[in-house]
Parts: sequence; structure tokens; C-alpha cells
Amino acid sequence: MHRRSRVISGLSGLLMALTLAITAPAGAATAQQAGPDASVARPPAGAQQSRVAAAATKNKVLVGQNGNLSIITPRGDLLMYYHHGWIDGTANFSPGYDHGDGWNAFVKVISVGVNDSYDNMYLATTSNGNMYAYYWKHNEQRWVNPAGTLVGQGWQGTQKLISGGNYGYETQVYRITDSGQLYYYHFSGVPGEGGGFTESGLMSNAGWGGFLYATASQSKFYGVQSNGDVLFYQYNWALNRWDNQGVGQVIHRNWTGGNCGFQTVQAGGYNSNSEVIYGVDGSGRLRWLRHAVISSSHYWYPSDSCGFIVGNGWM
Repeated sequence: MHRRSRVISGLSGLLMALTLAITAPAGAATAQQAGPDASVARPPAGAQQSRVAAAATKNKVLVGQNGNLSIITPRGDLLMYYHHGWIDGTANFSPGYDHGDGWNAFVKVISVGVNDSYDNMYLATTSNGNMYAYYWKHNEQRWVNPAGTLVGQGWQGTQKLISGGNYGYETQVYRITDSGQLYYYHFSGVPGEGGGFTESGLMSNAGWGGFLYATASQSKFYGVQSNGDVLFYQYNWALNRWDNQGVGQVIHRNWTGGNCGFQTVQAGGYNSNSEVIYGVDGSGRLRWLRHAVISSSHYWYPSDSCGFIVGNGWM
């Protein structure tokens, strides 16, 4: 599948306001132990040595888009959740389940929801630059490839690995290198069932390494600077160029301090001409926002805030 077939059609219509009844925040993100016959996914040979960085003291949140969220705990457990309220921001989650350990041995891990289902795909890089892919099949409650599938090499020097969204069984992945270059990669299918990378390319030669957080949903990119400003970029796949001549637009402020104090910012999927954004604030609460571009104007729901609180204890 080529890039042109993944172009999102022009945004139109009006952004519909939602009336949400958010009462008490959802319970803490504490996993129940082991779902039905859950297989354990352990890092494959060569990935057993932990990261050189200091021992983790917080959860690592992975947003797989379209309701699929996961946590890697400091001791390496992988906890899976599904957010039923991902479209409207209601605090409605399925219970979390522990589906494996050893995941803190990887250098980078991202999650990708598969075909608008409860399935999950994970891409994980090791210190030697190998990338392994895992596929969790929800209906069968099992890992299709519990030992992982080697899907790439040469991924060392990656500053940020970004889950860019999924349509059906087609996945977009972005990589920011240590030198600030931005690359795209297209993954077709699922690991363990013949899936793999089919296309890649350089999108920007420099300038992407300075963001505190960076995330993307298909053609839309969000970069959070250390001062809390949120910059927006959009790539035109049909013309193979950046809109606005590649200059980022400031579309939000104060995300790194004050009431927000976000510790991570990740795109959560596309629905009804808008993008869902998740952030974990300074108190470890999971927050939900929605962003839309209508006639070149930017709209947030809820407006002028850090978003709705949909959970506690995420970091």
C-alpha cells in the first residue's frame, strides 16, 4: 500500500461539541493478574540486558491508538487496557491484565492497535539496534509469536520511536534520529503472520531532535517544546511536502508546567475529523483531549485546559 492511498481527505463540516458526564476519575491503573491462559512474552535472546539508563521509577505508557493503551511497569510487566471512551473522553476502561514480563529490557517500545479491534502489535528495539515485533490476539487470549519476530536492524541512534496510526492492517511508524532527522516506515500486516516493513523514506533532514515529546497520527504531527508550547505540522503525502512550508504552528501552550505538567503526550487515533491526544499530567493522571482542524483553524475539546481526567496512577 503506497502513501497516497493513506491520505486523509480534506477536513470539512463543523466540530460537534460533546456533553460529557465525567464524575469521579476512573480507578488507578492497577492490573489484575493474568487473563485467561495469558502467554508470557519475554524478550528474545540478545535483548536480555537491561537498559544502561538508571533504573526506571515510573510506568512507561504506550498509546496504541483507537482505544488500545498499555503500561510497562518499572519491573518490566506489560499491562494491557482498552479505553472504551477513546472517542468521546468518557472514563470507561476494561480492566488491565498482565500479559508478560521482561519488557524493560528494550530500549524503545511502541504499541499499535490492529484493525479497530482489541488486538495489539508492539515494536521494540534492543541496544544492538535490532527491532522485534509482537502480536497479541485478543479473541484467543494469546501471543501469536511469544518469542518475537525480528523485523529490522540498524535502529540504534533512535531518539524517538513514534506510533503513527493504523488503518486496517496497515501501520505507520515514525523515527526521529539522534541527529534530528525524521523518517517514516510503513508496516503491512501483523508480525507472526507474515507482516513486515514494506516502505520507508526520509521526511525531514534535520530539526526534529529538539522536542521534549513528539507524536503523530497519520499525516499530523505534534511537537511539545520544553517551554510547554505545542507545535503542529501536517505532511501532504500526495505532493510529498509539508504544509505551511514545514513551519510549525503553535496550537497550545503550558503543557510542561502549571496544571498540566505532562510527562508524556501521545496521539490516540483519528475519528470524525479530529485527533485524540492523551497526556499523563504531573500527578500521574491520564488526560484526554481532542484536536480538529477546520478551515485552517484549530479547535480543542475541551478548550483551554489540560483535558478530561480519565484515570489515575498511570505514572
